[in-house]
Amino acid sequence: MKGGPSHSDRQKASERFEFERFRELCSLVPEGPYEQRDPPCADILVPAQGSFLGVELTSFLLDAGQSDGGSRAMSRDREKERVLEAAKESWNAEGLPPVFVNVTWIERVEVAGSNRTALAEALVRAAKLEIPRPGYRVAREYPSAGWKELQRLGVDRLTVYGLKDPGETGWHSTWSGAIPGFKAGAAEIGRLFLEKEPCVAGYRTYASEIWLLIVAHGRNAVSDFHFYEEDETPSFTTSFDRAFLMSQSRGEFRELRLEVQGNG
Repeated sequence: MKGGPSHSDRQKASERFEFERFRELCSLVPEGPYEQRDPPCADILVPAQGSFLGVELTSFLLDAGQSDGGSRAMSRDREKERVLEAAKESWNAEGLPPVFVNVTWIERVEVAGSNRTALAEALVRAAKLEIPRPGYRVAREYPSAGWKELQRLGVDRLTVYGLKDPGETGWHSTWSGAIPGFKAGAAEIGRLFLEKEPCVAGYRTYASEIWLLIVAHGRNAVSDFHFYEEDETPSFTTSFDRAFLMSQSRGEFRELRLEVQGNG
């Protein structure tokens, strides 16, 4: 049996998608080619004004708490991942263009294993209704075509992103439901800064400016992260030059307030 892509390959593909999504949203990011490097370099290196901008990516895994037990939620998640894997295999088998598909599930919806094939086929049909050009996206949500069938199957929204570069199609889950703001997530975001802080000095060996990009998405419970204008944005002490929090599924980002400490 032919082996699939390694964990490292899948991670780098995810980082490319997340960085390119961020660059579409944020005009501060320089255009042009970029490099992906391994530690101690930041994940992404972009030529900028005679030097390099280093962008380190990390995930903010939202969890609004579970009232029905962690093991049951994990079982639901595993079955949804099997559905998406079946959808991806079907998509690739048809020779369709490379895309990244984000499926937003209705909170705590149950997916039966016996319904896996039918749901995977429904997801592929909905995604095929309009395949976006590379760099563009199409959303299947109320009241667009194909949405009613998806809702009956427990899907709130399906978003298809056309990939700029040839690569393996990816299918990813998020959950709709409770939407935490900055107050709920400030402690976890602060922990991410502390986790990355020892690496910044090494990043500066390769780049003169270092950014942190935190990609928010749900796991094991809820969440479609959304930014509210009235949210009070806390500040974080760090030696990163700039930092951003991006909601992958909603296509929104916000720059975080930093108290920059001395560079290592």
